[in-house]
Amino acid sequence: MNPGLGKSKPETANSVVYEYNLLNNYPNPFNPETMIKFSLKEKSSVTLTVYSITGQKVAELATGEMEKGLYEKRFNGLSHSSGVYIFRLEAQSLESKTTYSKTVKALLLK
Repeated sequence: MNPGLGKSKPETANSVVYEYNLLNNYPNPFNPETMIKFSLKEKSSVTLTVYSITGQKVAELATGEMEKGLYEKRFNGLSHSSGVYIFRLEAQSLESKTTYSKTVKALLLK
């Protein structure tokens, strides 16, 4: 697990059923920070990446194996210019053949 990337709530066995999902960031538009929340249905290999509107990779917020659950990650746009950014979550289940991919748009206003 990456430092600073943790489950937002502790969970007990079978207490919550999660699905694969990438939620819209909050706040949006943002200046200079926003929170990105996502959930995993199963233990998965995960990559959460930020791209500029031109397709240039500007940050990788999460990478590696993660347990099922709800996660949140902060993106700081202080060193980036105003504009539209794309958050992309890619997950490959380590327990089944499930793959998940979703993108959301965010607007950085300075």
